Amino acid sequence: CTLLTLVRTAPVAASEKFIFTEEVLREVNIGYASPEFRRIYLGKEVKSASAGELNLSRLEHKSLDSHILAQLGDKAKINLAHFLKFIKAQSHGQIGVFPTGWQGNIAYIPDADGTVWAVNANWDSGNRCWGVYAYSVADRGGWRAGSQVLSCK
Repeated sequence: CTLLTLVRTAPVAASEKFIFTEEVLREVNIGYASPEFRRIYLGKEVKSASAGELNLSRLEHKSLDSHILAQLGDKAKINLAHFLKFIKAQSHGQIGVFPTGWQGNIAYIPDADGTVWAVNANWDSGNRCWGVYAYSVADRGGWRAGSQVLSCK
């Protein structure tokens, strides 16, 4: 059975390299960043990224990262800059690429050393901001069906 169903593609603009700071968190309206996300990405250089398109797919069944990564193959990894651009475009919870309901928005994003992490963004309607979290891809919890997974086209 199909694990991921392509919902749409979305354009992403090019991005110059930058240092991911608290100021960037505020600019894109990330009100909560998990301790793990902060440890992995905050204060680190985000590599430049080319313009292009990303696939946005619905997770059809509860799944572990290992199964999602196996299906996506070499298209799994995306740049943190692209992920942040989607969040910024919906910084006030407006309609856009990311669902703002209960669904997670999952991306596989390398850290400065190249280790891939599962990064999730959720809209917090009570606090009117985004929450972001980073998890080891070896995490055994799994993702809920209905979550959205980003990948390269």
